[in-house]
Amino acid sequence: DITRVREMWSRITVQAGWFDLEFRVIVDEQIRWVKKSGYCLKSKNPGSDIVTGVMADVSDEKDFSEKLYNSQQFFKAIIEDQSELICRISPGGSITFVNRAFAKFFGVSAESFNKHLLNAVFPEKDYNKIRKLLHCIKPPKHFINYEQRVIRDDGSPSYVHWTIRAIYGKDDIPEEYQFVGRDVTEVET
Repeated sequence: DITRVREMWSRITVQAGWFDLEFRVIVDEQIRWVKKSGYCLKSKNPGSDIVTGVMADVSDEKDFSEKLYNSQQFFKAIIEDQSELICRISPGGSITFVNRAFAKFFGVSAESFNKHLLNAVFPEKDYNKIRKLLHCIKPPKHFINYEQRVIRDDGSPSYVHWTIRAIYGKDDIPEEYQFVGRDVTEVET
């Protein structure tokens, strides 16, 4: 990190103002992360700039962030590899997440679903029924089951068995709803 820190430090001393640096140091033969935050005040006299600031050991935060990132990647891979259709919506009905299986089933890319409303995916009749069902999910019951008939792009009917779960926040108020669906067309026909 020496070269990188020297380069960042040279930029700081050229420009006055606030700065943040993160770099590694070796302490007792262990690598530790340090964050240096401060202010560089330019002087009229060359070579007499004033730099003030604080340094803090942020190794634990870096370790936690790395573990959190790895955990998120692990669970993201699990979700993406699921054959079940998975969708999350806000209480207002905005889609916040869909997995590949959901996107493929409905014939749209996963990215195009974000920020759309659930009523863009489900026909109005189904959407209205789902909205009513969402109001029925209250503690201690955290989920409901719902079966839906879906007309596919090719015109053929499919049947999806949904488990719709409320994700509660403070005061048992739903922050999100998660839909997990299974194509049960083989069973229904």
